[in-house]
Parts: sequence; C-alpha cells; structure tokens
Amino acid sequence: MREAAISASSAGGPAEVDRLSPPLAGIRVLELGRVLAGPFCGMLLADLGAEVIKVEPPGGDDARTFGPFVDGSSAYYRLLNRDKLGISLDLKRSDQLAVLRGLLERSDVLIENFRPGTLERLGLPIVEIWNLNPRSSSSASPASARTGLCPTCPPTTCSSRRCRV
Repeated sequence: MREAAISASSAGGPAEVDRLSPPLAGIRVLELGRVLAGPFCGMLLADLGAEVIKVEPPGGDDARTFGPFVDGSSAYYRLLNRDKLGISLDLKRSDQLAVLRGLLERSDVLIENFRPGTLERLGLPIVEIWNLNPRSSSSASPASARTGLCPTCPPTTCSSRRCRV
C-alpha cells in the first residue's frame, strides 16, 4: 500500500501532494460480481488505481452475451471490466474454491453480488472470509434483499468492521 498521498516537507513548508500515483494504488480487490452492480463497483475502483481481479465461472459472466457487439465481443462487458485482471474458477469444485480462499487471504476488498446465501452454500460464510483475512473489507450488492450479513444482526446494520459473529 502507499505510505501517504500527502506529506509535509522536511522544512515545515506546505504539504506536497503525490499526483503521480492513483489514489487506490496498492489496493487489491477481488470481484465476484456479475452483470452490473458488482462489475460497476469494481470498474470504479480499477479506474482509481486498484488492482481488481474478476472471478468468473468457466462459462464467463452473463454480461459477455449482452450487446452491442464490437469485433465479436460485448462492448457492455468490455466497458464494465476494463483494467481488470481475470480468472475463471468453478467455485463448486473444492480445488478451485481453495484457489479463491488463497486470493481472499491476499486481497484488501471483496465485492460480491450473488443472491443471498450463495457464498454460504459454496462454503464461504462471511465469518470465514473475515477469518481468512481480518483486515479485509467486503461489499455486497445482492440481486435480492438480504436481512443482514450476519445471522445475529438486524437488517441493514451489519458491516464487516463492526460485527464479529
């Protein structure tokens, strides 16, 4: 991670701003997003300099099939996934879920927009994700309403920093 974007001069003069490095340089984001909400969030973070790793199923994100198409590929998909790294993982296979766990251990941020309960069904409840990487932050934008990230939290009150079930 960057040490500081702003630093004071040694003579006590005005602060100097680092205008060469993007604000999120050194931040690694793991994106398990699909179609719009997750990929859009990842796109914004990549635009600000974060290293975004998009995880797709073996058949690819559904957005790859959305038009318009330019040179045989979806312009929509290319727009939302610009400046991202990509990996294809079948999260129903234990060996590939182990690869995802390794990526989670080394990532600063997790973005996911699965249906509620999907991560739990895959064997990755939010509590395990926090245990893999206690300093990580997570963002969920589910396809349908969720009652809270943790089973003991009231709706819309849980955040990865406040709750430790």
